[in-house]
Amino acid sequence: MVSEKKQQKGFGKRSNALLSLLIFIVIVIVINLLGNTFFQRFDLTKEKRFTLTKSTKNVLENLDDVVFVQVFLEGEFPAGFKRLRNGTVEMLNEFRSYAGSNLQFEFVDPLAGLDDKAKQEVIQQLYEKGVQPTNLQVKDNDAYSEQIIFPAALVFYKGRETAVQLLENKIGQGPQEALNGSLALLEYKFAQAVNILQTPYKPKVALLQGHSELKPENMQWMLNIMSKYYTVEQFDINNHLYLPETFKCLLIAKPREKFNEPDKYKIDQFVMNGGSVLWLIDPMIAEMDSLRNRDAFMSVGYDLNLDDMLFKYGIRLNNNLVQDMMANPVPLMIGMQGNTPQYDLFRWLFYPVISSADKQHPISKNLDVVATKFVSTIDTVKSVGVKKTILLSTSPYTKVSFAPVRIHLAAVKEKPNETQFNKGPQTIAVLLEGQFPSVFANRLKPNTLALTDTVKAFTNRAKSLPGKMIVVADGDIITNDKSSQGESFPTGYYRPTKETFANQQFLLNCLEYLTDNSGLIESRTREVKLRVLDQGKIKQQKTFWQVLNLIVPLLLVSIFGLFYSFLRRKKYAYPK
Repeated sequence: MVSEKKQQKGFGKRSNALLSLLIFIVIVIVINLLGNTFFQRFDLTKEKRFTLTKSTKNVLENLDDVVFVQVFLEGEFPAGFKRLRNGTVEMLNEFRSYAGSNLQFEFVDPLAGLDDKAKQEVIQQLYEKGVQPTNLQVKDNDAYSEQIIFPAALVFYKGRETAVQLLENKIGQGPQEALNGSLALLEYKFAQAVNILQTPYKPKVALLQGHSELKPENMQWMLNIMSKYYTVEQFDINNHLYLPETFKCLLIAKPREKFNEPDKYKIDQFVMNGGSVLWLIDPMIAEMDSLRNRDAFMSVGYDLNLDDMLFKYGIRLNNNLVQDMMANPVPLMIGMQGNTPQYDLFRWLFYPVISSADKQHPISKNLDVVATKFVSTIDTVKSVGVKKTILLSTSPYTKVSFAPVRIHLAAVKEKPNETQFNKGPQTIAVLLEGQFPSVFANRLKPNTLALTDTVKAFTNRAKSLPGKMIVVADGDIITNDKSSQGESFPTGYYRPTKETFANQQFLLNCLEYLTDNSGLIESRTREVKLRVLDQGKIKQQKTFWQVLNLIVPLLLVSIFGLFYSFLRRKKYAYPK
């Protein structure tokens, strides 16, 4: 009788176990069916590093062909580059969760198994595609070795390709900060690359000519980079009746001649009809070439006849020059050694190195410092319906001199009076957004019959459609130096110190913000916080934490095992 009860009890336990297993299987199947029907991902990180922006999701979900990403981060790397590799894997997996089978990727070592000659050929081929190599020094015990790596990727789509640089290096920034900045920009860089390849046409940018603006050869490097993203056309405003609305943006680079009223009217109405403008303006006449054959010159203001227009839009360019304690040096001859002149570098306060003023804005966030030459200040003024955002500013240690300003080389050898450099950060670049009032509202229009009467595609307005413009008080920010062979150096490369500043990236960010309708640039505001361990505490408490991590888990497992064994004996022991 007792045996029969035990059998019934055992059979009941087995039935309950089978029923529980069946219920579990049904729950798993239902969850999977619901998961296939209702897509949802949960990001538990504090800064939501795995949550893609809406604009990125739209780009990925609208793919109609396979995007293939080839990442050159395979092999043995230091911990920092392994983290960059893992972050790239995670980001591409996140992309694939929205693009599905339309996004594929692989990680390769492009130099694996190659001899020296073949490696040089591969390095050259990748360089021509826009992939920049990095010469990495690896410490092995007490010895150092060099390793060439490519922290970059190539993105392919419908027979087209573009390069993506994954590593961001900033002047004066430590490796951990540089790595965090690189991780924060992964979404933006990959989404931008996919969007560029997916877009069937490039936005059109007009390069204004007609007022002694910079010639294309003076900014050739930047124009070559821009051609990757935009269709850039030189536009002589004197030979056209109006600025076509097919242009998304107008680039005005360092004009040096006066704008007449008809030309101002053409630009004004381009703005009124929703066109964007990137103004790179030098308010003051100041060139280092003026010091080539003399020791000093007087800098005065240009008469560009743009003050009333820019004031109406919400800013004022001042006729002054900024001197900054944070500035680039210039080489000056200090003597002769035989027949060879000897040069040394002296800080030139008229060449400020400026930085982001609004570190949360998509244009200026994660941006390195920018090199400038003979810059002036910008004031914002009241303009109803126009929002102003300061993008770039000088350091707090500045001095402002109003026109006329005497510029002389002897100043480089004089110790500056630091008490005079107390004007605080000065505004150098401003973003204006909103509906701009026309400078010609309630005024007689210029005598340009074709503009007012016969061009039917052109709508005259007294207030603009929603638009954007950026004003920078430095026309040289876009220029590039040339080698003795006539080859262009990168925009922002400063030959005396061989440093590359962020001029190129800043200008590209400006153009993208002014022309982009996808909103991808918003992903530049992503932030990956650096949570650094206290190295002092690590050294002091190293042994304690090692012992704690080794012994405590074993103790907990032992205690749990003893407690579990005690419960089983108590539960299943035969009654006495």
